[in-house]
Amino acid sequence: MSDSGKGKSSSGSGQPNIFSLNKKLNDSLADIDTKFENLTKTIELGHANTNGRTEKIEQWLTRTEKVNLNTERRMDRIEEANHDIRKILIQIQNSLSSLENQLNSQTPPNIKYSESQDIKQPPKAEESKKMKENRETPIPSSIPNDKHQLTDVEKFVKETWPEALLDRDMDHHSFTSAKNKVVLKPEWRLTRANTDVLDKLSEIQSALRTALVPYYLWPERLTYEMSDDFKGIRVWATECKQITWVDMLNAIFKNLEMHDCLHNPLTTFASMNPTNDSIESFARRLRDSFYRLPRNDRSSSTVQFMITDLCSRYLPRVWTIAEPVLFNLRNDQRIEKIVQIARRVSRWDDEYNKFQKNSVDPSLPLTLASSHTDPNLYPIHDNQLEQAYVSNNDVCYHCQRKGHWASKCPYKHQLDHQQSRTPYPDKAIKNPYFPKSNPQNSRILVPRHDKVKQYHQKRNNTRTYLIDSDDLYDTNDIKTSPICCLDPGQDDDNLDNIINDMEDCNNQ
Repeated sequence: MSDSGKGKSSSGSGQPNIFSLNKKLNDSLADIDTKFENLTKTIELGHANTNGRTEKIEQWLTRTEKVNLNTERRMDRIEEANHDIRKILIQIQNSLSSLENQLNSQTPPNIKYSESQDIKQPPKAEESKKMKENRETPIPSSIPNDKHQLTDVEKFVKETWPEALLDRDMDHHSFTSAKNKVVLKPEWRLTRANTDVLDKLSEIQSALRTALVPYYLWPERLTYEMSDDFKGIRVWATECKQITWVDMLNAIFKNLEMHDCLHNPLTTFASMNPTNDSIESFARRLRDSFYRLPRNDRSSSTVQFMITDLCSRYLPRVWTIAEPVLFNLRNDQRIEKIVQIARRVSRWDDEYNKFQKNSVDPSLPLTLASSHTDPNLYPIHDNQLEQAYVSNNDVCYHCQRKGHWASKCPYKHQLDHQQSRTPYPDKAIKNPYFPKSNPQNSRILVPRHDKVKQYHQKRNNTRTYLIDSDDLYDTNDIKTSPICCLDPGQDDDNLDNIINDMEDCNNQ
């Protein structure tokens, strides 16, 4: 018994049997099948969920498209309605003008209007002005600002800074979102209380509006850009919960007023003065100050006189060109035209400097040469020698001698002098038609020498003296000119001496 029990125990503790292995394999396969079934079920559930979500997304997109179409249709209808309203306003204005013309034509000039008609006339003029403004500018959807409806704080903010936006001026609340972000430049931070704060506020306000930040979040966003002089306003804004944009602007303007940096825009515009500015920069500062004025002041005649005074005083060259052009223009058109002309005038200095470097000294004006202007022009020397050269025709046809011209022949002059002393006898003209006894019918004939030339020759610019060819290169016998030897006080005696000397030479 003990041996057989030992044998069974030894067989049970030995290697596994084939049946046991098959059983384990079957169990593992069953587990794998169950896992695969679970996976397929989860995948099917995932597909079902995703299909349902995609269908919901598609339905939401179709709904949004329908909403967008409806909004576009509504906007188109609103635009058509605005266009129709404009047409109606124009028709009303035309009808009013036609009625006024008819009334003027029907009523005689001697009859005066009643007091009730006189009271009703100014509103018609105001209505016509409003209609003209509505024709030029689109009709706003919101109610226009009325000064009588503003609070004291809003009035102060609007008068100090006309660009300030109120809650009633905002008409795009539906498009804004608190998730929208806006980036403000570091140079827009409010650190020092000076006149540049208004420019920084305009940049910040335009950035907040274009980024579609909700209007009630503007004060909170502005507090992050305050320091130094505006530190107290930042602390006050963080402690208070409900602060509007107008309240924030009111606090900033009060702080500027305490620092003596806030003035009336009209006073600032009238007291403008160029301080180390160029022509163009001063004109641009003038334009910026003009657009800070309220709307009513910008179109007033007082501002027009201020523009004229400032330009004529500080920009005379610009005003000389702009004065004939600015006739019958609005004030905003005037200020823009002045800036354009100032930009052109500022280039004149660059042109002058550019051409001044490469310029040549201007030529002196033409003057007539004389001994008074230039004493060395005609020098006078005591020992002045004249040039002489051989002449081809060097024979005088009066005396057939060399050394002089026929017009200056001394023998011809001597004969003429003798003939003038002994005139020829008178010879009467014999004519059978006139009686002999009448002395008035006789004429004296003065004989003329046949050899004298009867025409005049042009004189050359040079003087010619006849000399022999042998003496051409002999410079020892060249003497001074006879003209230089003459004494101006004894001309007649000198001429007689010269003629006598020539006669003596000829006789020898």
